[in-house]
Amino acid sequence: MNLIYRWYSNAPGDDLQIQIALFEEGQRIFDAVLSLTAEPLDARSAPRAVLAYPLMTVKVAAGIYWEALRLFLKGVSLHPHPKRSH
Repeated sequence: MNLIYRWYSNAPGDDLQIQIALFEEGQRIFDAVLSLTAEPLDARSAPRAVLAYPLMTVKVAAGIYWEALRLFLKGVSLHPHPKRSH
């Protein structure tokens, strides 16, 4: 948990890119990029967006728990949060 986090982003416009890089002892150990493109919100696309996003939330939550189950079944040990360990 003792890492250096560096966030990068361009100014929002027609597209938006956000990057996070994690460093440990000067070495990059993780890098993630999110690239988004703006789309118009009109009478046709609004109902689709309202229906799609709640389902996307369920899909992401299910994916997180699925990966946690896979790690548990592989026998990966759990580590308590540093501030909560006694």
